[in-house]
Amino acid sequence: MLCNNVNKQRGEITISSSEVSCDANDQLEIGEKLVVFLLKVINISGSGTAIYKGSYKDRVVAVKRILRSHIILANQEIANLKAFQQHQNVVRFYGEGRDRDFLYLALELCDCDLNDLIQLYSPDSSQNMTISSNLEKLRNNLGDVQLWKENNGRPSPLLLKLMRDMVSGLVVVHDMGIIHRDLKPQNILIIKESSTLCAKISDMGISRKLRDNKASLSNHFSRCGTTGWKAKEWLLFERQTLAMDLFSLGCLLFFCITHGRHPFGDHDERNRNIRNDDAQDLYLVQDFPEAFHLISLLLKADHNLRILTGKMFLKDDSLSKFKGKGAESTTSDDIMRQIGKKLLVSTKEIGKSGTGTVVYEGRYNDIAVAVKRIQQSHGNMADREITNFIAISKQNENIVRYYGAERDRDFIYLILELCHCNLDDLIQIYSTNSSKHQHVSEYLEKVKNIFGDVKLWKENDRPSPLLLKLMRGIVSGLVDLHNSRIIHRDLKPENVLIIGKSSGLCAKLSDMGISRQLRDNKSSLTNNISRCGTMGWKAKECLLADERPPVISSDQRLTTAMDLFSLGCLLFFCITRGIHPFGEHDERNMNIKKDIVQNLNLLHNFPEAFELISLLLKADHQERPKANEVLLHPLFWDAEKRLSFLRDTSDRVTKNSDISNALESTADTIFETEMMCLLNVVLKWNKKVNDKIIKHISTYAREAYKFNSVRDLLRLIGDICKHYQQLPDNIQRLVGSCYEEIDDYFTWRFPMLLIEVYKVVCTHCKKEKRFGKYFNQNKGESLAD
Repeated sequence: MLCNNVNKQRGEITISSSEVSCDANDQLEIGEKLVVFLLKVINISGSGTAIYKGSYKDRVVAVKRILRSHIILANQEIANLKAFQQHQNVVRFYGEGRDRDFLYLALELCDCDLNDLIQLYSPDSSQNMTISSNLEKLRNNLGDVQLWKENNGRPSPLLLKLMRDMVSGLVVVHDMGIIHRDLKPQNILIIKESSTLCAKISDMGISRKLRDNKASLSNHFSRCGTTGWKAKEWLLFERQTLAMDLFSLGCLLFFCITHGRHPFGDHDERNRNIRNDDAQDLYLVQDFPEAFHLISLLLKADHNLRILTGKMFLKDDSLSKFKGKGAESTTSDDIMRQIGKKLLVSTKEIGKSGTGTVVYEGRYNDIAVAVKRIQQSHGNMADREITNFIAISKQNENIVRYYGAERDRDFIYLILELCHCNLDDLIQIYSTNSSKHQHVSEYLEKVKNIFGDVKLWKENDRPSPLLLKLMRGIVSGLVDLHNSRIIHRDLKPENVLIIGKSSGLCAKLSDMGISRQLRDNKSSLTNNISRCGTMGWKAKECLLADERPPVISSDQRLTTAMDLFSLGCLLFFCITRGIHPFGEHDERNMNIKKDIVQNLNLLHNFPEAFELISLLLKADHQERPKANEVLLHPLFWDAEKRLSFLRDTSDRVTKNSDISNALESTADTIFETEMMCLLNVVLKWNKKVNDKIIKHISTYAREAYKFNSVRDLLRLIGDICKHYQQLPDNIQRLVGSCYEEIDDYFTWRFPMLLIEVYKVVCTHCKKEKRFGKYFNQNKGESLAD
């Protein structure tokens, strides 16, 4: 690869005078934008493809010239490159040109390839003593580059960056469902950018895109790739999947770490060794355990194991673990301990309890997991937790998944789903009303970088759709626990874990260590005086049971209702950005015993939350709703369902009926009142709704609106939703988008509307078929949807 002789002005590459000094006879103009410098050849392949220097829109580029007979190949490459136009670790495509004989692709011009770079700076290769003039120019351009550390020979921070660049580029390629099919050092290009080096994946000529819902290429016998860099299944003409690239990636990482060596030996023996699963040089990285472990997995003969490894390492950026602490050295903290045949446990702690239980990061069946290490002396508790997880964890996405358990002489290891953070962390990261949140830890900063710009609250301080989804997830997990007759007994923010998925954030109940399963035909725990739970999150009956002697009466036995109390505190915690309904930590237990919910007034402008949480925090456990009833409460309805309910109620109400009279009796609460001539007068709703909206929507109405009628306000909302697509732009701008902003418009002006209408419907027509979707769980419907 020739040295890039360019000037940089305002961040763009422009042609220098030396680049345009070619004789006119040596330049080939393709269209108006592309010029090929025919004497400046970068590379020529056996298929007739050649790469030249050139210019495209006055930018120095690499021009890939492809024979017209290979037009299908060229079009595939163009389509693939366009898909990655903006990714910094895939070579950029600028444009194309054609003439009678060739297609010309204008590509980002880089300084060299990975093979050149390793050859230039490898300290133990004799071939570097006599390098070509082109590579000498390249060394002058790149300067004093250090790729390996002097003290231990491990990759320098720069080489680690380049390795991560390769992984990053492959991630985006695979995310698009594309198999590269020819990863090798010559197809990893290196460019100097902003005083550092950057690696870019190139040569997408034989790449192929997987069809929808297909895990492998249909034409899987097509020959492709480069000898010595192809996976075993490729050599045996088996199915081609994303895993073939992961094998090549393993070889590339080994190549970088070992100064240019190949894990399967010299060139003429590689294919034979790959077929025989003989990675004969893998021992060269055995003193680098993180690299040894990762590369061993990537070179697995079984492509299914490689796919699992790819999901864990590529998506989670686990290559960053090569950096060790402080990005300068890899310490023993990163070394994994093997427990049994499948479990690897690191020494990196995620959490710990006062009972000696510690949670570590680990790997199981080549996927990232959390490993809960429990002392053998607490074996009964571990066995109960395992039993509870087996009963429930695979049935609901809102309960942390259990994969299995391992044991040794001293400990029991529970292998659990690895999440990013807990609910307390999440609220702490994104809350703005607590001074302690102004200085988050390095760990929380990393979590924030993973989650990105997450919005948990709207401008009116109500929960965003995302936060409502998380809250529904918590309730959904609790519903399944209780349906399995399990009482969690320790619900709190730290025991609700958050994981980021492609579909967004998901909440999962965790820590089943002190959970108990009710016996058949029993509604409460037999051993009801056992201490459990966390101070400040326990129901009144639990606190009374903790006293010695216990002062709990027979009608205050410990039931599933204790979890509902904790749930009320959790929902309050979410809505209020981390505040507890019973006050500060040292006063919560006293306030719970005295039924003093001192912070409940914070929900006075959110009546759906106020009504539900008030019920959940009832001192009498028999007055608390069941978990499945909570999930159906309007607090958890999205904007479309809220508006649909108001519209259905409007259609149901007839004049002068019992339900109509009940609905109109709520007018003073919904519309509010004001003092006039020493009398409280109910306001009319048109005072709060833009007059332009009322006038336009009136043209669709069956009858004129009465501004003192609750039913007619519901009619107005229903007519807006029904005719939204026909509304002129100015009216749509006033009411907002459908449905979220329409709901916000009326909720802001009439905060009591939904809950008061809901109470009326509950009293008068809850069991009618038209309202079934609001009060009954449909079969097959996800509880968390």
